[in-house]
Amino acid sequence: MPTWGLAAAAVVVLVLLAPSALADADTLSHLAAGRWIVEHDGIPRHDPFTFPRPAAAWSNPEWLGDLAWFGLWSVGGVAALQGAKLALLVFAGWLATRVGRVLRAPTALLLLLFIGYLPAAASTLTTRNHIHAYWLLPAFALIVFSQQRRPWLWLTLLPLGWLWANLHASFALGCLLLALLVSGRILAREPIAWRYALPALLIQPALPLFNPQGPALYRQLWDHVAGIDVYRSLLVEWKSPLESSAWLGVLPLHAFTLVLALVFPALVRERRLWGPLAGAIVGLAMAYASRRFLALPAILGGAVVAAGLRRVTFAWSPAARTRAAVGSVAIAFAYAGVAGAATRGRVRPDVLHKVHGPQDAAGFVARFAPDGARVFNSYNDGPWLLWMAAPRVRHYIDPRNNVGAAFVADYWRRLVEPAHFDAEAAAQKVTLAMFDLDDALFQPLIVHLDLSPDWTPVYLDAQRVVYARPVAENEALIKQFGYAILRARTARHDLAALSPANRNDLGEDLRRLGGSAPELGATISGCLPLLRPGERQSSDTVGAVVARLDDAIANQTYLSGILTACLAETLHRLRGPSEALEVLSNAEDEVGRDGTFRGLLVRLSGGSAPPAP
Repeated sequence: MPTWGLAAAAVVVLVLLAPSALADADTLSHLAAGRWIVEHDGIPRHDPFTFPRPAAAWSNPEWLGDLAWFGLWSVGGVAALQGAKLALLVFAGWLATRVGRVLRAPTALLLLLFIGYLPAAASTLTTRNHIHAYWLLPAFALIVFSQQRRPWLWLTLLPLGWLWANLHASFALGCLLLALLVSGRILAREPIAWRYALPALLIQPALPLFNPQGPALYRQLWDHVAGIDVYRSLLVEWKSPLESSAWLGVLPLHAFTLVLALVFPALVRERRLWGPLAGAIVGLAMAYASRRFLALPAILGGAVVAAGLRRVTFAWSPAARTRAAVGSVAIAFAYAGVAGAATRGRVRPDVLHKVHGPQDAAGFVARFAPDGARVFNSYNDGPWLLWMAAPRVRHYIDPRNNVGAAFVADYWRRLVEPAHFDAEAAAQKVTLAMFDLDDALFQPLIVHLDLSPDWTPVYLDAQRVVYARPVAENEALIKQFGYAILRARTARHDLAALSPANRNDLGEDLRRLGGSAPELGATISGCLPLLRPGERQSSDTVGAVVARLDDAIANQTYLSGILTACLAETLHRLRGPSEALEVLSNAEDEVGRDGTFRGLLVRLSGGSAPPAP
């Protein structure tokens, strides 16, 4: 295949593998920050979105990137964001091929490496500011490699470095790459135009100071270094890809490592390649350390690995090189196709329209919460509150991690306990709480708030609950939306625990639930006749309940134990145990830990059931 054909194929593979929707919730955080800067014509001194640390300095070294994303959003919405992201990625690939030319790497071979490696990097190809590192890293390398003929190019590192320092904290990677490449040139005894290079290199680390926020980038970088254990233990993005069960996505990383090991002897023999080789090794080490760096091996090492392959195969016969090239093309495209099909099957929907996501609950808070409300929230729901409700409503935490590792650790490890939550809610004057019902960590807290007279659920759907404290500013909210009887734990898992009197008095609560979660409301309505003691339903009545439950469960992505148990119970009464057991067996992976579910499974199985997963 000619080089232009491989280039076109690489772009196609990139477009197919990169998330085609606004799939990363952190994008909402960037948009919200950019919107605030536009609306207030400046950078805030303190965080205008969260409330626990009002005196803490605003720490957002990505302010310029946030401003750019919001500008694109204002012009063309999601399409403009996605178009800009893909354009930057294609530009990064073009710059990387230019680096490959300097290192005498065959462009076709470099493109094949990119095509084969892209599935590993797919999860990082989202609309966030780290995308800028993918084109700035090869741009820095090109400047260093071209300085011998154009020494003044060293000075272009100053505006580019300033731009990078205000786009993303990965600016530190640029400084590290410069150090590696310059050291490599010194070891290779290649001339350096120090008259231009020395000022550019010395000033480079100080460039983050020349921005509206001063040393914010240094503070955040130090926090990430000092708190690495906290972030790696609590946040999936920071974990090593070796901990992932998605072996197909990690396979290119292992293959890249193997190829680098094979060409390593040929690369070491050439001193001029020591700098790029060191960059490739650093990229691999960072990729193995954290999923957020999975694209770095291709960016930092693709050109030097392709150069090494050229040197290794130089002595091969033309026929052998042809066979290897054809085989490589076939393997790269086959793997990209298989991995791409698997990836497309797992592509998340647009976060703005995520099925059963937090956008409905956040939208409720944005519309009906009183001005100045303070929301204690699930960590991953923060971006939606940022984008939809802030700054009119402030929330407790979000994944920007601008509050520091110690604060994040305290939130995850201490505040999920009811006693500590109560103390923090009182100290911080929390007026609302919003939780993800699927997050096992918050189940004790949800039960605690359900039982507490100090909290009333005002919003409930199949995935989220919003509670309000009975303070003066929430009086109208509770009067209009408060649930009198229904609670999150009963609606989702333990409807049978309601007293018989309460079961007959859910009319108003079910009407409210019908607005936010009609499937859940219909399912509860279907379950209620089966929970009334002493009542015997006719086959027609039970059949209607089965139809209602079937329809409700078919239209929701989550199956709770109580809902599945209700459906199985009605099927058992109407059609016997075989169909009921089939329903329970199919749902076991989803709700096998649910006590209601397991109790019914034991009964219908004749007194035994497999252990909970």
